[in-house]
Amino acid sequence: MLVLVCLGGIGYGALKVWSMQYFKTGEMGSIDADEVIMTAPEYKGKQLNLLVLGIDYTTVDGEGAEERSKNGNTDMIMYVRMNFENNSMYMMQIPRDTFVGEAGGTAGKINGILPLAVNSGDDNPVSELASYISKNYNLPIDKYVTIDMDSLREIVDVFGGINVYVPYDLVTYDENTGAEIGRLEQGWRVLTGDSLEYFLRSRKAVGMARSDLDRLENQRYFYSALFRRAKTASVRDIVKLMPVVSNYVNTDISMEDAMGIAVKFLSIPSSNIMVCRMPVYGAAQNYNGQSVVVTGKAETAELINEYFLNENDTPLTAADITTPDWPTSGGCADAAVQWMSGIDAEGAGEAGEPVEEKADAAENEAAQQTESSQSVPAA
Repeated sequence: MLVLVCLGGIGYGALKVWSMQYFKTGEMGSIDADEVIMTAPEYKGKQLNLLVLGIDYTTVDGEGAEERSKNGNTDMIMYVRMNFENNSMYMMQIPRDTFVGEAGGTAGKINGILPLAVNSGDDNPVSELASYISKNYNLPIDKYVTIDMDSLREIVDVFGGINVYVPYDLVTYDENTGAEIGRLEQGWRVLTGDSLEYFLRSRKAVGMARSDLDRLENQRYFYSALFRRAKTASVRDIVKLMPVVSNYVNTDISMEDAMGIAVKFLSIPSSNIMVCRMPVYGAAQNYNGQSVVVTGKAETAELINEYFLNENDTPLTAADITTPDWPTSGGCADAAVQWMSGIDAEGAGEAGEPVEEKADAAENEAAQQTESSQSVPAA
């Protein structure tokens, strides 16, 4: 989203030429049309289906010190459909611990597919993950965007912090000593550096009984804040963001296409942006000692039919979701469908609410709605 905002804000002409030095394309390969389901010809130019990946390269050595790994794990996996006909964007979070069996290596998790491909010397590693998602969930994928999770600190620093609504107190204690090791209180908070990382990565804070599933829901408040702030970005902000894009973002979207997509993205109102989570069950037993979650096939088919099915598509059934089986326990965690306008409304009237920022974003949104686009997005 930030890549698109950057390119859309920079515009054409000389600034476009200047921005090309920062736009890194295809270094992780490209989506292989022979390995994935592509958007049907009749929808080309009318919608764009993206695989968005946040890659965590941070590892901890034997002495507890952090260091960079060469491949990283896909810490965030999101399927995004931008529909240019009805001016909407639907996003589906895929839990990183989703069970995929041998495809995910020893741990059997979906976040292991990409690093396995990188380690094997695959020249087109991102297509391995795209292929798995496309074929097993019957979802078309046209392009991808990856972002190094380490970039979030720099992105937020460019904006001078991000005003995020924290839905409840996040408090974490050391499992061995019981000492408090992290705290972020409920309410509007300007997140930077360590506080941002704590908010986005917390899985074991008090009240987060579902671990990564609760983490995914908390991250939506950050997405909402980032969308709102990005829509008020100045040219100065954009210029400062471009080196971050160069260092940390990779995509197989051409710059020309990205600029057209950006114009469309900036016109989408928050009431037309939906975020959901792929329904999953807890595993009745670990896989090779690793805790995993298992795709709820019937529930996922229902979710895709409601939000990601085109008019002429045949509705999916549980049999069409071909992920591997594994014993499950308990009920299925639902899709937790939310609209950005609803997320934006939480915390309204509480101390610290970014009223001026929200007003600027709303004004920009309204202006974008009335402008006719001079750029046609390519699928």
